[in-house]
Amino acid sequence: MQPALVNRFRGLNNTDDSVRLGLSWQSQVDNLLVTNDGALMRRNGYTLAAAGAFTGAYSMRDYTRMYAVNGTDLQRVAPDLTLTTIRAGLQPLEMHWTEVNKDVYFTNGVDSGIIHGDDSVTDWSWPAPTAPTLAAGQGDLPAGLYRAVTTYLLPDGRETGSSTHADIELPENSRLLLSDIPITAGVTTLLYISPADSPVFGFAGVITSPSYSWGAGPDSLGAELTNLTLNPLPPGAIYPTAWKGRIYAAQHSPQTDTTAVWFSEPLGFHLFALEKNFFQVPGLVTMMAPAEDALVVATHERIYAYADNKLEVLAEYGVPPGNAWALDDDESVLFWSKRGVCRAMPFMNLTEDRVSVAPGAAAGAALLRHKGQKHFIATLRLGGAAFNNRS
Repeated sequence: MQPALVNRFRGLNNTDDSVRLGLSWQSQVDNLLVTNDGALMRRNGYTLAAAGAFTGAYSMRDYTRMYAVNGTDLQRVAPDLTLTTIRAGLQPLEMHWTEVNKDVYFTNGVDSGIIHGDDSVTDWSWPAPTAPTLAAGQGDLPAGLYRAVTTYLLPDGRETGSSTHADIELPENSRLLLSDIPITAGVTTLLYISPADSPVFGFAGVITSPSYSWGAGPDSLGAELTNLTLNPLPPGAIYPTAWKGRIYAAQHSPQTDTTAVWFSEPLGFHLFALEKNFFQVPGLVTMMAPAEDALVVATHERIYAYADNKLEVLAEYGVPPGNAWALDDDESVLFWSKRGVCRAMPFMNLTEDRVSVAPGAAAGAALLRHKGQKHFIATLRLGGAAFNNRS
């Protein structure tokens, strides 16, 4: 009997009859890779680089930097895989990450921050300023409704959203007296005033003490406040995702089993208008990924595309929690779902017709380039049931 000749291996297929498939398909593959030209090669092995209680890791898209959370420490992972702590005291919760202009934004729902190119870490969230107390004094101001708010200038130059506004009706020939102005260590307090019956808050100055007196009139005020009543990143928000000049983050409500996806101001990644900048998703969001034409949002039950303020169902199955996606060179997203590897946009399931495995209780993913090949790698925590496996 002549041996069968296989010129090109086609990969894994465990959904069709293995006898009818022929020898070019494999019904089970362990520790092997199929190259672009259809050859089989043994995959590389691995050795333990570091032991610890790791709850998240992130590699920059250009592979220049890598970070991990080990127990309660945020650590830089050097090219030789040594670890250096750059922030300590984090909660031991699963960390999620996104990248904007070489800065890495991270949050686990409790702790959040921004890692800069020199590995310094600043807070993503910020303390909310409080409104001052207003009173009338003697002066030259005309009668009318006067209002005042405060903001904080953070050490890295970002300005926070404002406090709620304090209001007072001043009689003719008055002066505005302010007290209880918040003075907080590590930040600079800025004061904005809305003069008589004006809807605009103008910059009144940098304030260094809890009391201040103003009577110079509207011509003395500077730039208009644009951060009125904006908020920091909501507590509990995770899965941060940079897309189209904003950062999106998901906050689940167990009471209603819905997820609010908040999005920041354009290019103001620390500022959120919670009364308007959000959309709702039924169920618990388990993935958000930034495709070129849509934000891909998944829950345990469905996969959606969000674009033009609309949420469109892409598939009636979901994605395991974790960080199960990677961005391809054409700005499309590759991700692991409960029915295998998918791509968006446009949406397509790349493996459902021939591969079915248990999807895992949680998943991570990466795009790896090695020896001229490009591999999408999904790592799974044991769990779930295969959808259409023949075994």
